[in-house]
Amino acid sequence: MIKNEIKSSDFILSIASFLENGLKDEIINSNADFIYMHPIDKSCLKNRYKQFIKYEVGSEEAIFALLLNFFATNLDEDLENYLDELDIGYLSAESSAGEEEFEEILEDYKNAKNPLLIVGEDIKNHKRERNILNILKKLEEFSKFKIVFLTDDLKTSNDEQKVLENVEDLKSFNGTVIYKTSINSDFLVVSQTFANIAKVKDGDSVNILSKDESFKKVLKVDTNLLGTIALIDISNSKDENSYKYLQVKIEKAE
Repeated sequence: MIKNEIKSSDFILSIASFLENGLKDEIINSNADFIYMHPIDKSCLKNRYKQFIKYEVGSEEAIFALLLNFFATNLDEDLENYLDELDIGYLSAESSAGEEEFEEILEDYKNAKNPLLIVGEDIKNHKRERNILNILKKLEEFSKFKIVFLTDDLKTSNDEQKVLENVEDLKSFNGTVIYKTSINSDFLVVSQTFANIAKVKDGDSVNILSKDESFKKVLKVDTNLLGTIALIDISNSKDENSYKYLQVKIEKAE
């Protein structure tokens, strides 16, 4: 179904997905204007996306609230009051997604006849998942976006409408962070920047320590990976249904 939605769209905004499992190929081969929003840039999309908006890990609730603020039209009184209470400057600054970036993509959106919003797996098990889905329900009602979810769980959970809550203050994910995704690799895949910060090098065996989980992996530097977030295959996680980002400590194994 999503393949058909991509083919029929002339504007695609993808948020909270690293676009694995062939989905990126569908987008690359489409004719739509494509905007990619995620904490991790994706080198294979650089020649395809019209704009990349990087946001902070954990700030998805703020991102969707900003999206609602900029894209919702013909508001009812309740939604107008809700948006009036949002501190847009704070949400933008803390999420690192600039107001001017939303204004730029809004211009392309206005010209689109069939805009598509792809919502990825990253919001699953986010501590504010419920309110994110409520925000998306409002966005579906008050914008012309067709919204598709990449996981059935989120689609089912979004069937019920509840009152919007205030956006929580954003938590900082400081230090080294890993992203649990489907990379089909036994390595901890990192950028050179990440390796420098963690004071490790390509081929090192490392212990990956977090509050609830620990792994031992061989580190692999991927020159195509950008930024300071490492990738680990989700099959390594004890809890595949946890939030996809994890603050960790990296230690060189003896």
